[in-house]
Amino acid sequence: MAELQQLANLNLATTNVTDAGLAHLQGLHSLKELTLSNTKVTDQGLTQLQRLTNLRHLDLGGTRVTNAGIEGLKKALPQLDIKR
Repeated sequence: MAELQQLANLNLATTNVTDAGLAHLQGLHSLKELTLSNTKVTDQGLTQLQRLTNLRHLDLGGTRVTNAGIEGLKKALPQLDIKR
């Protein structure tokens, strides 16, 4: 993913991305919008997103993420708008 460091928007909706797969996004420091709707992502995977400090919009519709997971991510990224 090193060649994608300037990527601002990424749509992984309805893919087989998992919590482990989100670790590969950590180098995408320019990422502002991420769509993970209808994926296998859980609360555990959200911890992988905490280093994406430019992230502003996150779509988690149709995932197994809980309110507790969202609250934890919002503490790390208070500017983040999360859609469920």
